Amino acid sequence: TDFPGFPADECPEELPDLAQHHSALADVLKQSPGLYEELRAARTSSGVGLARCIKAGMDNRGHPMFKTVGMIAGDAECYDAFRPLLDAVIR
Repeated sequence: TDFPGFPADECPEELPDLAQHHSALADVLKQSPGLYEELRAARTSSGVGLARCIKAGMDNRGHPMFKTVGMIAGDAECYDAFRPLLDAVIR
């Protein structure tokens, strides 16, 4: 069972407010919110979507002194399916 909060199966149409989030993911999405719209419906062949990959960063707002990555790759194909976001977060 998933932790309550951001859905794990499908991203909401609009990017949630990230003003109080402190992670590499949040920094990238604040600077480039179009990445969310571009990738929110994408899925790997095994069905992993963006929602699953960013759920941890959406549910855990983090702390400005201890930034986390804020996302995971649900399977190996995520590195291709979500490359624009993952590359930006890794940098």
